[in-house]
Amino acid sequence: SRLGLVSLAYMWQRDQREVLHEMIDNGIEAILVKIASMGLKTSMLGQSLARLTTKFDDLYDEFGFHVCGEGGEYETITLDM
Repeated sequence: SRLGLVSLAYMWQRDQREVLHEMIDNGIEAILVKIASMGLKTSMLGQSLARLTTKFDDLYDEFGFHVCGEGGEYETITLDM
């Protein structure tokens, strides 16, 4: 890079389904507040990531959907950790 910096971003080098399930298993309570991807419906707004993981996994298998939303597929608000 121009500045000679190296981005490590270790978490994003892991399987993203594993990361999402690990966050949920550790008690992160996050809900969908914005959607911007084919396959997501407005009826999902307000639902927790824990409730949507099966749908996210299906979208990943079918379309390569980024289950952690890192491509701008969705936005969340975290209510509790």
